Amino acid sequence: MKTILSQAFNSHSSIKVFLFLFALYLCNPICTRATDRQLDSLYTILRQTNDIHVLAKTHIEIAKLFWTSNPDSAFFHIDKADGLITKTKVNDDYLNNQIIRSNLSFDLGHFEEALHTMQTTLQNTNEKTDPVIVARIISNIGNCYAQKGDLSKAIENYTRAISYLDENKNVSEMAVLYGRLGNLYYQNKNYNEGIVFYKKASRLFIALERRSGEAISSMNIGNCYKQLQVPDSAIFYYNKALKQYKAIGNMQFNEAQCLANLGNIHAELLQTDKALKYLLNADSLFNSTQNLYSIAQVNSDIAYLYLMLDKPSLAKNRIDKCLEISKKNGYDRLIETGYRLLWKYYDKLGDCSNAYEWLNKYSVIKDSIGNVSRQENIDKLLTQFETERKEKEIELLKQSEEINRLELRRKSFVQHITLIGLLLMLIFTVLLYLNNIRRKRLNQLLTRQNAEINQQKEEIITQRDEIENQRDMLQDQNYLLERFHENTTHSLRYAQSIQAAILPSEKVLRQISPNYFVLMKPCELVSGDFYWATCFDEHQILCVADCTGHGVPGAFMSILGITALNDIVVRHRITKPGEILGHLRSSVIESLSQNDVEHLHKDGLDIALCSFNLKTRELQYAGAKIPLWIVSDDETTLDKIKDSAKQISENGRVLYEINGDIMPVGHSPRMSAFTNHSLSLKNTKATIYLATDGFADQLGGSKHSKYGSVKLKKGIISNSMKPFAEQQEILHNAFDSWMGSSFQVDDVTILGIKI
Repeated sequence: MKTILSQAFNSHSSIKVFLFLFALYLCNPICTRATDRQLDSLYTILRQTNDIHVLAKTHIEIAKLFWTSNPDSAFFHIDKADGLITKTKVNDDYLNNQIIRSNLSFDLGHFEEALHTMQTTLQNTNEKTDPVIVARIISNIGNCYAQKGDLSKAIENYTRAISYLDENKNVSEMAVLYGRLGNLYYQNKNYNEGIVFYKKASRLFIALERRSGEAISSMNIGNCYKQLQVPDSAIFYYNKALKQYKAIGNMQFNEAQCLANLGNIHAELLQTDKALKYLLNADSLFNSTQNLYSIAQVNSDIAYLYLMLDKPSLAKNRIDKCLEISKKNGYDRLIETGYRLLWKYYDKLGDCSNAYEWLNKYSVIKDSIGNVSRQENIDKLLTQFETERKEKEIELLKQSEEINRLELRRKSFVQHITLIGLLLMLIFTVLLYLNNIRRKRLNQLLTRQNAEINQQKEEIITQRDEIENQRDMLQDQNYLLERFHENTTHSLRYAQSIQAAILPSEKVLRQISPNYFVLMKPCELVSGDFYWATCFDEHQILCVADCTGHGVPGAFMSILGITALNDIVVRHRITKPGEILGHLRSSVIESLSQNDVEHLHKDGLDIALCSFNLKTRELQYAGAKIPLWIVSDDETTLDKIKDSAKQISENGRVLYEINGDIMPVGHSPRMSAFTNHSLSLKNTKATIYLATDGFADQLGGSKHSKYGSVKLKKGIISNSMKPFAEQQEILHNAFDSWMGSSFQVDDVTILGIKI
């Protein structure tokens, strides 16, 4: 770096220095390692240049290097940059510097100061200001309100910022805002929607190669799973985020957040030793970052854990520290937490008087922070945001389709005109060549040559007219083809939305078990596969089915199957799987008007259906060509089926396979009753897997062969102990890797659930 700097200054060109600083700015994010070598290089620039613009940029870069290690020095250099930027009269530079100042105040927990800085900065913008800069300012204002607990104002500012970014297609800023919207959904206890926005942000950060953004998305997804009471998935994403932050380096604050989250979730699991270790490590890192809000927060968490461990004296010290910081900086929610902990502390000591006093204080501040009208306003704003977002997506889709249609027409026209032009040029070239040859011939042939040329010209004109007529016909055909394609695509997307709407919701599946995953990969826009589930009384019933064909025919069959199952199970309260499949077969035959010859082997579906009784813990299964796979935590409970079930083992674990009947649900040569299998799962938990044949039948790999059911089952066994979110991700990646550049041959559906 020093060599580059010396070359730049020897040239006596401020432009070269500016370009060097601009490159440094692009290559170094806020969390760049503050090495002595970098500081030496930047201080060298300060000594050797008089260019005001370059000096301002240099002070900003030095401030970034001091960001986490020395905040006072960072503010000093930001102030220096402010004075220099004012002299340059470049408004965008001033605004960006104020954004940096606000971010530093925010990271230190000075939310009021950060908010004041951004509100003042916004007043200095106008219609000529870069929309991306305006969006950053408004977004930071929303972030301050969110941290202060004023979610309604946070939503107003985030949606306003998104309107600027939608117009300018700034992917980087959109990724940040998706993450902040996820935070709002999280604070409003809509955790499933929070996961949706966090994953949107993660995908954009991965595309941008922003590792820090990907890491914080992982941590936020873990927070949502923690609130949904899926601890294994939460721990998986917390550890993933911790590894990502450690790989980046110099991210002590973020590492501390991961450690604090791991400590809290282990505390909830009553793993107090692990929890205390994580929280004390987090406390040490937070103190090194000087982030006051996080220091107060982790002290409240440690105090709560000490109360659990019956160590009130240690808890009291932590509570006092939390309240001291929170009252000084106006952290209302942490003050509320401190009052609640003091109530618990005095209650544990048996001091009823003080306990009652702090209980009253806690109740007063709790009511003042979270009133019903504010919550209703937040719900209204979130609903409004979702509505506007969907309307924008629809409008953008229409605009994109119209642009594509016009572009295709333009390209077709240009291609035809170009072809005609090339043809005419070729003919003209040939004519010139022939004319030059003929000029050398005898004068006696000149009259005949001229006649021939005139005849050729007439033929060219005729050909040109024919080509133009063909071009017009082709344009008309292309237009009709485009209209047909648009109508077909619209119909298929509408069918897709209908099919998605009739599939069971996440709420229904979580009623059966919070530990599950569904991997569904349609071969086309709509799928011939479907899954179905319902709960009533003590019965939990679910299935996976593969209808004849895929695409639109398969989708129609799936709708028919789901409708029939709702009528048989939900309406008539039939719970025995064998009987359900019998009624389903009759319904399919009747609905399709199948006779003995014409529809034999044509239309129907393969299915695996399970019924689980919560009271008796009896699992019943019946199937048509699709087996039931079971992996149990206690293999002794499966002794009854070991003789009749196929077994496959991998890494010391065993998967048991119970096959269904070799006949479809529909008209077939064999029309006997479906076999009903029963298995007791008392005093144990088991994981069941239901899968259509699409995954096993997929062609790919080095030999372009089928994936195979044995390989699929071994993969399921190997990963059966992992969190269900991770299992889904592993299967998804394995399928895509095997398929490679090949096309998908069939619909794929795999359901895994612990009962």
